[in-house]
Amino acid sequence: MKNKFSVYVLGVTFSILGLQSCSTEEDFELETQQNTEQSDIANKNLKDHCTSEIKTLVIDYLGQAGSNFSFKDYFVKDWTGDGIADVMALKNDGRMFFYKGVVSNDGIISSNAPNTTTDPGRNDWKYTLAAGIQVGHGWDNFKEFYPADWTGNGITDMMAMRNNNRMYLYKWTGSSFITGVDVGLPSTGSAGWSENRKRMVIYFNNDNKADLIEITDLPSGSDGIMSRLIWNGSSFSSYGAHFGYKTTYDYYPFDYNDDGNTDLITRKPDGTLKYRENLGDFLSSEKHVGHGWNGFQDLYPGRNWSICSTITSLTGRKANGDLYSYRWNPVSDSFYPGKKVGSGWNNFTHIFIGDLTPDIYYREDILGLRYDGKMLAYGTVLEME
Repeated sequence: MKNKFSVYVLGVTFSILGLQSCSTEEDFELETQQNTEQSDIANKNLKDHCTSEIKTLVIDYLGQAGSNFSFKDYFVKDWTGDGIADVMALKNDGRMFFYKGVVSNDGIISSNAPNTTTDPGRNDWKYTLAAGIQVGHGWDNFKEFYPADWTGNGITDMMAMRNNNRMYLYKWTGSSFITGVDVGLPSTGSAGWSENRKRMVIYFNNDNKADLIEITDLPSGSDGIMSRLIWNGSSFSSYGAHFGYKTTYDYYPFDYNDDGNTDLITRKPDGTLKYRENLGDFLSSEKHVGHGWNGFQDLYPGRNWSICSTITSLTGRKANGDLYSYRWNPVSDSFYPGKKVGSGWNNFTHIFIGDLTPDIYYREDILGLRYDGKMLAYGTVLEME
Protein backbone atom coordinates (compact mmCIF):
# COMPACT_ATOMS: atom_id res chain seq x y z
CA MET A 1 0.00 0.00 0.00
CA LYS A 2 1.34 3.40 -0.96
CA ASN A 3 1.99 6.10 1.62
CA LYS A 4 -0.24 9.09 0.98
CA PHE A 5 -0.64 12.55 2.40
CA SER A 6 -2.78 15.47 1.28
CA VAL A 7 -1.94 19.13 0.91
CA TYR A 8 -4.92 21.45 1.39
CA VAL A 9 -4.42 24.70 -0.50
CA LEU A 10 -7.27 27.23 -0.64
CA GLY A 11 -9.99 24.64 -1.15
CA VAL A 12 -7.94 22.35 -3.42
CA THR A 13 -6.54 19.11 -2.06
CA PHE A 14 -3.47 17.74 -3.82
CA SER A 15 -2.64 14.10 -3.18
CA ILE A 16 1.04 13.26 -3.34
CA LEU A 17 1.92 9.58 -3.49
CA GLY A 18 5.00 8.31 -1.71
CA LEU A 19 7.32 5.61 -3.07
CA GLN A 20 6.57 1.98 -2.28
CA SER A 21 8.85 -1.08 -2.43
CA CYS A 22 9.27 -2.11 -6.06
CA SER A 23 10.14 -5.59 -7.24
CA THR A 24 11.91 -4.53 -10.42
CA GLU A 25 13.87 -1.59 -11.73
CA GLU A 26 11.11 -1.00 -14.32
CA ASP A 27 8.50 -0.77 -11.55
CA PHE A 28 10.67 1.72 -9.68
CA GLU A 29 11.13 3.89 -12.78
CA LEU A 30 7.38 3.84 -13.53
CA GLU A 31 6.54 4.72 -9.93
CA THR A 32 9.08 7.56 -9.95
CA GLN A 33 7.68 8.92 -13.23
CA GLN A 34 4.13 8.89 -11.85
CA ASN A 35 5.25 10.66 -8.68
CA THR A 36 7.13 13.27 -10.70
CA GLU A 37 4.14 13.94 -12.97
CA GLN A 38 1.79 14.33 -10.02
CA SER A 39 4.25 16.59 -8.19
CA ASP A 40 4.61 18.72 -11.34
CA ILE A 41 0.84 19.14 -11.50
CA ALA A 42 0.67 20.11 -7.83
CA ASN A 43 3.56 22.54 -8.21
CA LYS A 44 1.95 24.16 -11.27
CA ASN A 45 -1.31 24.69 -9.39
CA LEU A 46 0.62 26.12 -6.46
CA LYS A 47 2.62 28.43 -8.73
CA ASP A 48 -0.61 29.68 -10.34
CA HIS A 49 -1.89 30.62 -6.89
CA CYS A 50 1.40 32.27 -5.96
CA THR A 51 1.34 34.56 -8.98
CA SER A 52 -2.26 35.65 -8.31
CA GLU A 53 -3.14 38.89 -6.62
CA ILE A 54 -4.08 38.83 -2.96
CA LYS A 55 -7.75 39.36 -2.25
CA THR A 56 -7.51 39.54 1.53
CA LEU A 57 -5.69 38.17 4.52
CA VAL A 58 -8.16 36.10 6.51
CA ILE A 59 -7.68 35.85 10.27
CA ASP A 60 -8.97 32.56 11.64
CA TYR A 61 -9.64 32.22 15.38
CA LEU A 62 -7.84 29.20 16.86
CA GLY A 63 -9.08 29.52 20.43
CA GLN A 64 -7.99 30.79 23.81
CA ALA A 65 -4.39 29.81 24.43
CA GLY A 66 -4.29 30.79 28.09
CA SER A 67 -5.47 33.20 30.76
CA ASN A 68 -4.24 35.25 33.72
CA PHE A 69 -1.14 36.48 31.91
CA SER A 70 0.38 39.44 33.73
CA PHE A 71 4.12 39.67 33.13
CA LYS A 72 6.71 42.38 32.62
CA ASP A 73 8.11 40.96 29.37
CA TYR A 74 7.11 38.28 26.87
CA PHE A 75 9.41 36.44 24.46
CA VAL A 76 7.40 34.53 21.86
CA LYS A 77 9.76 32.23 19.96
CA ASP A 78 10.21 28.60 19.02
CA TRP A 79 11.97 27.58 22.24
CA THR A 80 11.91 23.82 21.60
CA GLY A 81 12.83 23.49 17.93
CA ASP A 82 9.52 21.86 16.94
CA GLY A 83 8.48 24.71 14.66
CA ILE A 84 5.70 25.93 16.98
CA ALA A 85 5.87 29.19 18.94
CA ASP A 86 6.20 29.03 22.72
CA VAL A 87 6.11 31.79 25.34
CA MET A 88 8.86 32.74 27.77
CA ALA A 89 7.57 35.29 30.27
CA LEU A 90 9.34 37.42 32.88
CA LYS A 91 7.74 38.61 36.10
CA ASN A 92 8.64 41.87 37.84
CA ASP A 93 10.31 39.94 40.66
CA GLY A 94 12.80 38.36 38.22
CA ARG A 95 11.24 34.91 37.92
CA MET A 96 11.13 33.47 34.40
CA PHE A 97 8.35 31.12 33.30
CA PHE A 98 8.12 28.89 30.23
CA TYR A 99 4.84 28.07 28.46
CA LYS A 100 5.12 25.46 25.74
CA GLY A 101 2.90 25.88 22.69
CA VAL A 102 0.67 22.85 22.11
CA VAL A 103 -1.18 22.18 18.86
CA SER A 104 -4.05 19.75 18.43
CA ASN A 105 -6.44 18.95 15.61
CA ASP A 106 -9.93 18.63 17.06
CA GLY A 107 -11.64 17.99 13.72
CA ILE A 108 -13.91 21.00 14.21
CA ILE A 109 -13.68 23.93 11.84
CA SER A 110 -12.95 26.87 14.06
CA SER A 111 -15.58 29.52 14.68
CA ASN A 112 -14.68 33.17 14.57
CA ALA A 113 -14.01 35.39 17.51
CA PRO A 114 -15.64 38.84 17.48
CA ASN A 115 -13.96 41.51 15.37
CA THR A 116 -12.30 39.16 12.89
CA THR A 117 -12.97 38.57 9.22
CA THR A 118 -14.92 35.67 7.74
CA ASP A 119 -13.35 32.26 8.26
CA PRO A 120 -12.83 30.33 4.98
CA GLY A 121 -12.80 27.02 6.86
CA ARG A 122 -9.10 26.38 6.35
CA ASN A 123 -8.22 25.57 9.94
CA ASP A 124 -9.36 23.00 12.42
CA TRP A 125 -6.21 23.44 14.49
CA LYS A 126 -6.34 24.46 18.12
CA TYR A 127 -3.42 26.19 19.80
CA THR A 128 -3.02 26.30 23.57
CA LEU A 129 -0.22 27.00 26.03
CA ALA A 130 0.76 24.31 28.53
CA ALA A 131 0.90 25.23 32.21
CA GLY A 132 3.77 27.58 32.99
CA ILE A 133 6.98 26.18 34.50
CA GLN A 134 9.43 28.36 36.39
CA VAL A 135 12.80 28.09 34.64
CA GLY A 136 14.81 30.76 36.41
CA HIS A 137 15.04 33.65 38.85
CA GLY A 138 17.17 36.73 39.26
CA TRP A 139 16.35 38.00 35.76
CA ASP A 140 15.47 41.37 37.26
CA ASN A 141 19.25 41.92 37.26
CA PHE A 142 19.04 42.26 33.48
CA LYS A 143 17.74 45.19 31.46
CA GLU A 144 18.02 44.10 27.80
CA PHE A 145 17.04 40.77 26.26
CA TYR A 146 17.85 39.31 22.84
CA PRO A 147 16.18 35.91 22.35
CA ALA A 148 17.47 34.22 19.17
CA ASP A 149 19.30 31.15 17.94
CA TRP A 150 22.81 31.98 19.15
CA THR A 151 24.22 28.46 18.68
CA GLY A 152 22.82 27.58 15.26
CA ASN A 153 21.01 24.47 16.52
CA GLY A 154 17.50 25.68 15.67
CA ILE A 155 16.54 26.40 19.30
CA THR A 156 16.15 29.87 20.78
CA ASP A 157 18.65 30.96 23.45
CA MET A 158 18.83 34.16 25.49
CA MET A 159 21.49 36.84 25.14
CA ALA A 160 20.93 39.40 27.91
CA MET A 161 22.64 42.52 29.24
CA ARG A 162 22.97 42.86 33.01
CA ASN A 163 22.37 46.10 34.88
CA ASN A 164 26.17 46.55 35.02
CA ASN A 165 26.32 46.64 31.19
CA ARG A 166 27.86 43.18 30.79
CA MET A 167 26.43 40.83 28.16
CA TYR A 168 25.71 37.17 29.01
CA LEU A 169 24.64 34.20 26.92
CA TYR A 170 22.21 31.71 28.43
CA LYS A 171 21.88 28.63 26.24
CA TRP A 172 18.50 26.96 26.33
CA THR A 173 18.26 23.16 26.22
CA GLY A 174 14.59 23.06 25.30
CA SER A 175 13.52 22.83 28.92
CA SER A 176 16.01 24.84 30.98
CA PHE A 177 18.73 27.49 30.79
CA ILE A 178 22.40 26.64 31.14
CA THR A 179 24.40 28.90 33.47
CA GLY A 180 25.14 32.17 31.72
CA VAL A 181 28.55 33.04 30.26
CA ASP A 182 29.96 36.57 30.03
CA VAL A 183 30.71 37.07 26.32
CA GLY A 184 32.98 40.07 26.82
CA LEU A 185 33.13 43.24 24.75
CA PRO A 186 32.98 43.46 20.96
CA SER A 187 36.50 43.11 19.56
CA THR A 188 36.73 46.76 18.52
CA GLY A 189 34.57 48.22 21.29
CA SER A 190 36.04 49.90 24.34
CA ALA A 191 33.00 51.71 25.74
CA GLY A 192 31.28 48.50 26.78
CA TRP A 193 27.68 47.60 26.12
CA SER A 194 26.38 51.11 26.60
CA GLU A 195 22.72 51.43 27.51
CA ASN A 196 22.46 54.56 25.37
CA ARG A 197 22.29 52.52 22.19
CA LYS A 198 19.57 50.60 20.43
CA ARG A 199 20.28 47.00 19.44
CA MET A 200 18.31 44.36 17.57
CA VAL A 201 18.83 40.81 16.38
CA ILE A 202 19.78 40.24 12.77
CA TYR A 203 21.25 37.26 10.90
CA PHE A 204 24.30 37.81 8.67
CA ASN A 205 26.54 35.46 6.62
CA ASN A 206 24.20 32.43 6.49
CA ASP A 207 25.82 30.66 9.45
CA ASN A 208 22.45 30.20 11.22
CA LYS A 209 23.76 32.06 14.27
CA ALA A 210 22.21 35.34 15.34
CA ASP A 211 24.08 38.65 15.21
CA LEU A 212 23.27 42.18 16.33
CA ILE A 213 23.11 45.60 14.79
CA GLU A 214 23.67 48.59 17.04
CA ILE A 215 22.50 52.19 16.65
CA THR A 216 24.60 54.91 18.32
CA ASP A 217 23.49 58.54 18.48
CA LEU A 218 26.13 61.20 17.91
CA PRO A 219 26.66 63.88 20.61
CA SER A 220 25.99 66.62 18.07
CA GLY A 221 22.41 65.44 17.65
CA SER A 222 22.91 64.72 13.97
CA ASP A 223 22.14 61.36 12.42
CA GLY A 224 23.85 58.51 14.24
CA ILE A 225 25.73 55.36 13.25
CA MET A 226 24.65 51.78 12.64
CA SER A 227 27.27 49.09 13.31
CA ARG A 228 27.27 45.33 12.74
CA LEU A 229 28.12 43.10 15.71
CA ILE A 230 28.92 39.68 14.29
CA TRP A 231 28.67 36.67 16.63
CA ASN A 232 31.05 33.76 16.00
CA GLY A 233 29.57 31.46 18.63
CA SER A 234 31.64 32.75 21.56
CA SER A 235 32.25 36.49 21.06
CA PHE A 236 31.22 39.57 19.07
CA SER A 237 33.25 41.53 16.53
CA SER A 238 32.23 45.01 15.40
CA TYR A 239 32.29 45.85 11.69
CA GLY A 240 31.50 48.77 9.42
CA ALA A 241 29.02 51.55 9.88
CA HIS A 242 26.08 53.16 8.12
CA PHE A 243 25.20 56.78 8.82
CA GLY A 244 21.77 58.36 9.01
CA TYR A 245 20.19 56.45 11.88
CA LYS A 246 18.94 57.37 15.35
CA THR A 247 17.82 55.42 18.38
CA THR A 248 14.47 57.22 18.12
CA TYR A 249 13.67 55.55 14.78
CA ASP A 250 11.66 52.33 14.58
CA TYR A 251 13.40 49.27 13.14
CA TYR A 252 11.87 46.09 11.71
CA PRO A 253 14.53 43.48 10.93
CA PHE A 254 13.12 40.57 8.95
CA ASP A 255 13.99 38.31 6.02
CA TYR A 256 11.79 40.14 3.52
CA ASN A 257 13.19 38.49 0.38
CA ASP A 258 13.40 34.96 1.86
CA ASP A 259 17.12 34.41 1.19
CA GLY A 260 18.01 33.34 4.74
CA ASN A 261 19.47 36.68 5.83
CA THR A 262 17.71 39.38 7.81
CA ASP A 263 16.96 42.59 5.91
CA LEU A 264 16.07 45.86 7.59
CA ILE A 265 13.17 48.29 7.27
CA THR A 266 13.40 51.60 9.13
CA ARG A 267 10.46 53.87 9.94
CA LYS A 268 11.34 57.50 10.50
CA PRO A 269 9.18 59.91 12.54
CA ASP A 270 7.80 61.51 9.36
CA GLY A 271 6.33 58.13 8.32
CA THR A 272 8.79 57.25 5.57
CA LEU A 273 9.99 53.67 5.24
CA LYS A 274 13.55 52.83 4.18
CA TYR A 275 14.75 49.37 3.14
CA ARG A 276 18.21 47.81 3.22
CA GLU A 277 18.76 44.34 1.78
CA ASN A 278 21.07 42.00 3.64
CA LEU A 279 23.77 40.96 1.14
CA GLY A 280 25.28 38.33 3.40
CA ASP A 281 28.01 40.23 5.20
CA PHE A 282 26.67 43.77 5.01
CA LEU A 283 23.54 45.80 4.23
CA SER A 284 22.86 47.36 0.83
CA SER A 285 22.35 51.05 0.18
CA GLU A 286 19.10 52.47 1.48
CA LYS A 287 15.95 52.44 -0.67
CA HIS A 288 12.73 54.40 -0.11
CA VAL A 289 9.77 51.98 0.04
CA GLY A 290 6.88 53.99 1.44
CA HIS A 291 5.47 57.02 3.22
CA GLY A 292 2.55 57.72 5.57
CA TRP A 293 3.45 54.84 7.88
CA ASN A 294 3.31 57.09 10.94
CA GLY A 295 -0.45 56.45 10.79
CA PHE A 296 0.20 53.05 12.37
CA GLN A 297 0.70 52.54 16.06
CA ASP A 298 2.57 49.24 15.58
CA LEU A 299 4.04 47.28 12.68
CA TYR A 300 4.50 43.49 12.54
CA PRO A 301 6.53 41.66 9.89
CA GLY A 302 5.32 38.12 9.13
CA ARG A 303 6.54 35.34 6.90
CA ASN A 304 4.42 33.25 4.56
CA TRP A 305 1.05 34.77 5.28
CA SER A 306 0.15 32.97 2.07
CA ILE A 307 0.71 29.63 0.37
CA CYS A 308 3.90 30.91 -1.22
CA SER A 309 7.18 30.49 0.63
CA THR A 310 8.69 33.69 -0.72
CA ILE A 311 5.89 36.04 0.33
CA THR A 312 6.19 38.15 3.46
CA SER A 313 3.96 40.91 4.72
CA LEU A 314 4.09 43.94 6.97
CA THR A 315 0.93 44.33 9.01
CA GLY A 316 0.06 47.59 10.74
CA ARG A 317 -2.26 48.31 13.66
CA LYS A 318 -3.89 51.72 13.88
CA ALA A 319 -4.79 53.39 17.16
CA ASN A 320 -8.49 52.65 16.52
CA GLY A 321 -7.77 48.90 16.32
CA ASP A 322 -7.95 48.50 12.54
CA LEU A 323 -5.44 46.04 11.10
CA TYR A 324 -3.97 46.40 7.60
CA SER A 325 -1.68 43.99 5.77
CA TYR A 326 0.84 44.93 3.07
CA ARG A 327 2.33 42.21 0.91
CA TRP A 328 6.03 42.54 0.04
CA ASN A 329 7.08 42.37 -3.62
CA PRO A 330 10.57 40.76 -3.64
CA VAL A 331 11.07 41.63 -7.32
CA SER A 332 10.69 45.40 -6.97
CA ASP A 333 11.56 45.58 -3.25
CA SER A 334 8.36 47.41 -2.44
CA PHE A 335 4.93 46.85 -0.91
CA TYR A 336 1.68 46.17 -2.73
CA PRO A 337 -1.29 48.33 -1.67
CA GLY A 338 -2.57 47.44 1.79
CA LYS A 339 -5.74 45.56 2.65
CA LYS A 340 -7.81 46.00 5.78
CA VAL A 341 -7.92 42.60 7.50
CA GLY A 342 -9.55 43.23 10.85
CA SER A 343 -10.77 45.60 13.53
CA GLY A 344 -11.01 45.63 17.30
CA TRP A 345 -7.30 44.95 17.77
CA ASN A 346 -7.00 47.86 20.20
CA ASN A 347 -8.42 45.40 22.75
CA PHE A 348 -4.96 43.82 22.90
CA THR A 349 -2.02 45.09 24.93
CA HIS A 350 0.45 42.89 23.04
CA ILE A 351 0.47 41.27 19.60
CA PHE A 352 3.02 38.58 18.79
CA ILE A 353 3.82 36.93 15.46
CA GLY A 354 4.81 33.26 15.37
CA ASP A 355 3.98 29.90 13.82
CA LEU A 356 1.07 28.45 15.81
CA THR A 357 -0.02 25.68 13.43
CA PRO A 358 1.95 22.94 11.63
CA ASP A 359 0.92 23.89 8.11
CA ILE A 360 3.47 22.86 5.50
CA TYR A 361 4.15 26.45 4.39
CA TYR A 362 5.46 27.57 7.82
CA ARG A 363 2.85 30.31 7.75
CA GLU A 364 3.14 32.62 10.73
CA ASP A 365 0.12 33.39 12.87
CA ILE A 366 -0.95 35.86 15.56
CA LEU A 367 -0.96 35.55 19.34
CA GLY A 368 -2.74 38.39 21.09
CA LEU A 369 -2.81 39.32 24.78
CA ARG A 370 -5.97 41.15 25.81
CA TYR A 371 -6.41 43.65 28.62
CA ASP A 372 -8.17 40.96 30.69
CA GLY A 373 -5.06 38.72 30.66
CA LYS A 374 -6.39 36.22 28.12
CA MET A 375 -4.03 35.04 25.39
CA LEU A 376 -5.89 34.37 22.13
CA ALA A 377 -4.55 32.55 19.07
CA TYR A 378 -5.36 33.39 15.45
CA GLY A 379 -4.33 31.55 12.29
CA THR A 380 -3.73 33.35 9.00
CA VAL A 381 -4.41 32.51 5.38
CA LEU A 382 -4.56 34.54 2.17
CA GLU A 383 -7.46 34.33 -0.23
CA MET A 384 -6.39 34.96 -3.83
CA GLU A 385 -8.19 36.60 -6.71
